[in-house]
Amino acid sequence: MNKPNEGNEIKSKFDMYFHSAFRNVGLFTSLSFGALAYSRVYRGKTPLYDAILISISLLFLLLSFTMNYILNGDIKQYLEHNPDQEKENIYLMITNTVFVIHGVLVSLGLGTLTINYLIR
Repeated sequence: MNKPNEGNEIKSKFDMYFHSAFRNVGLFTSLSFGALAYSRVYRGKTPLYDAILISISLLFLLLSFTMNYILNGDIKQYLEHNPDQEKENIYLMITNTVFVIHGVLVSLGLGTLTINYLIR
């Protein structure tokens, strides 16, 4: 027998999960962007440090993308079992938007690495 507040409790727990997981996606995306920006300090001065920081940026971005991919899948699974949830549809749109941001940052990172070290 279901308790009357069981649905609200599940929704509340899912909301907390989303916010915690999305915060971590944002954290690693920020670290990626920061490492890419910091690599400019060494550009032209210490090429090895520059290349390492760009690689670290891409690694953080891969971690962030993976967490966002898992979060996106969890939202889809939640929506399959609870199709009338409007807020969770917005969560899905947010994670899809972050995929676009990840694509832009990957392009910047790979472009910088290619232009500075592979085309020379």
